[in-house]
Amino acid sequence: MPCCLLQVVVMCGRSLSLGLAFTWPFRTQTPEEPEDTQTITRQLFTRSLWYIVHGEFAQADRELHQLLTHLAEAHRLNQIDTSTYGEQRGRVCSELASVSLILRNYPAAEALIKQTVQDCVRAGLDVSDAAIVELSLKLALIYDRMGRPEESAMGFRYCIGTQERKLASGSVIDPDQLNNEKALLGMSYNYYAQFLYSQNELTQACEYAQKALSIAQQLYPDTHSNCVHLESDIATILIELSRLDEARTVLRRVVDRFAQSDLVDAPLESGPPTDEIRCHFLTQLLQVEAMSGDLGKAKNMYADAEKSCAKLSNTSNLHERLLKLKRMYNL
Repeated sequence: MPCCLLQVVVMCGRSLSLGLAFTWPFRTQTPEEPEDTQTITRQLFTRSLWYIVHGEFAQADRELHQLLTHLAEAHRLNQIDTSTYGEQRGRVCSELASVSLILRNYPAAEALIKQTVQDCVRAGLDVSDAAIVELSLKLALIYDRMGRPEESAMGFRYCIGTQERKLASGSVIDPDQLNNEKALLGMSYNYYAQFLYSQNELTQACEYAQKALSIAQQLYPDTHSNCVHLESDIATILIELSRLDEARTVLRRVVDRFAQSDLVDAPLESGPPTDEIRCHFLTQLLQVEAMSGDLGKAKNMYADAEKSCAKLSNTSNLHERLLKLKRMYNL
């Protein structure tokens, strides 16, 4: 099940993408846990996520609150133990906070997350547990949206430090859990890079985006959308830093990757079509060559990008961006 539904994919302009989808499912049924309780829990949670994915946030909110009531009653009747209740309640409240974030109801999301963290800790959940770290990550995002950058930065650094220490300790042995813990660290790196970028701390933003990419490449193939979006982010930052040679290397690597014969007609794994990816990165590469003063190469890039963009819908914003660059650099 999706752990965080706030995945925003923006592949052009000033915005950066938010990569690294992270999964953190409800735990499997324990022998003493009644089947009906677990079934109802899964059904309510699955329906809630369906409503969120389809943009029906008010209904999702109702389903999630119904699930909270169900969990509380199951705990009261000793159908689930305190540890399970704390973990599953934290999962539900995390998604409720996501809904509040989407609806821009930041005070409600802040209060909900703080209360959930307190409840989880009282229930015996360690402060370094992934559920607590994820909630803290969302709280950092909320502080950012509320214009509280100092608290936001502290939150991001807490999540990063906690995950780095946990992974360095070697205490996580189970392969699935290890991947989840890595994914959470990668997500923390990525969101912190987003934050630093918004604060115009470009050098640090690039550093953390590269760390996020390193983890993504451990978890996913190079053609996975998470890797591709992060490479686009890194190239964008490098261009703004005028580190054009490095940006060119990143962009050329992706363009060459998607020029391979076995990828030309294949859809990008978990992402947009290959032609859209090629057009986007060729457009970025065009900008690098134009900024470097090599208008000949820039014109060649324009021709290649135009060919890729011609296969896309006329509504694609890449067409508009390509024409804007053509006018800007007189290509």
